[in-house]
Amino acid sequence: MSRKRTAAALMLMAVVAAAGCGGADAPDEQAAVDDTNAMPGHDMSAMGGMAMDTAMMQRHAAEMDSLVNSMRAHVAEMRQAPPSEWHARMTEHAPMVAEMLSVIDRQMREMDMGMNMSDEHMGEMMGMSGEDHRTMMSEVEALRAEVGRLQTAGQADVAARMPAHLDRIEGLLERMAASADHMRM
Repeated sequence: MSRKRTAAALMLMAVVAAAGCGGADAPDEQAAVDDTNAMPGHDMSAMGGMAMDTAMMQRHAAEMDSLVNSMRAHVAEMRQAPPSEWHARMTEHAPMVAEMLSVIDRQMREMDMGMNMSDEHMGEMMGMSGEDHRTMMSEVEALRAEVGRLQTAGQADVAARMPAHLDRIEGLLERMAASADHMRM
């Protein structure tokens, strides 16, 4: 891409980000922007939408931390339960997994801002490579399909599949925790 096209693309991104900052902000987002603008020696107003991007990333990191902690506790409970109980616990487990995947999907949409960003750019924002981002999103889709199959599976099938399913969730939680650490910086 030429420098002229790169500059035009960056300008377009700044205009889109600044336009997205209009209207009433949620109190926590506005407080984060106010705190950032109040930092001595930093004039965030000159950066347009960058303060809001920072606030969004901080919010995403906090949300991921909370989600990772609750899902780790849930996975530990599932592992401690006897396999004969896993089938009955699917009514609790499936909605928790669905909520986790829903949060990930929403955060991806918010970071993308309708710009159809590449995996490389999304990965960079989350502290990972483009390949790692693609892998993470593949894991999200695999978990979505897997939890759907587990909901309709018989007790023996759930008992056979659950250990690998919980391993997959733990792998995704590790990626989410590392991403949250990156977004806090």
